[in-house]
Amino acid sequence: MSVDELEPVIGSKAEIADILHRKQALTLEMIRGLHQQLGIPVQILIQPYPLMQNSA
Repeated sequence: MSVDELEPVIGSKAEIADILHRKQALTLEMIRGLHQQLGIPVQILIQPYPLMQNSA
């Protein structure tokens, strides 16, 4: 799966990077898009996962 495939569903490349690096959680809208457009099961997308802590 490429960034180009994720952009219409998730948004900007920066947002995709934040999600992939666990700096930002998926929104409900993103979960719906990933399920509808890419066929990813909702049960997988709604699983909780820890986000990285910001180190300031």
